[in-house]
Amino acid sequence: MYKKILVPVDLGREKNAIKLCNAAADMAGEDSEIRLISIAPGYGMPVVASFFPADAQEKVLAELLSLLTKLAEANLSGEVSVRVREGKRSKTILAEADNWSADLIVVGSRKKLSRDGQRVLGSCSSSVADRAKCNVMIVRGLPLK
Repeated sequence: MYKKILVPVDLGREKNAIKLCNAAADMAGEDSEIRLISIAPGYGMPVVASFFPADAQEKVLAELLSLLTKLAEANLSGEVSVRVREGKRSKTILAEADNWSADLIVVGSRKKLSRDGQRVLGSCSSSVADRAKCNVMIVRGLPLK
């Protein structure tokens, strides 16, 4: 079993998030820690930030943290932490895994077909799987909605 399991979730896709939580719970032992992380859109660029009220970013982060906490309480038991980060999805997931010393990252991938009919990973799950320093579990076949 894994000691530290990182689970990046898209809170806009609740069924997918629950499926990832279940997969992480299956891989966890008695003394495992699970960390849910959600990646918020970046408002850091001055051009982007100028279109939003000054407190918009803080409100988004607070709301995401609240939703992530509710997801954890409803679907996971044991030691669970939640975090909301800003940035590019794969880069932020990999940095969180490295900083936290994760043993396993549980990511989802929607079904996609390449030109030759082979199933391929999405860009985020592919990047995480290719670059992670720890094991990566890919939960395939998550619905688009």
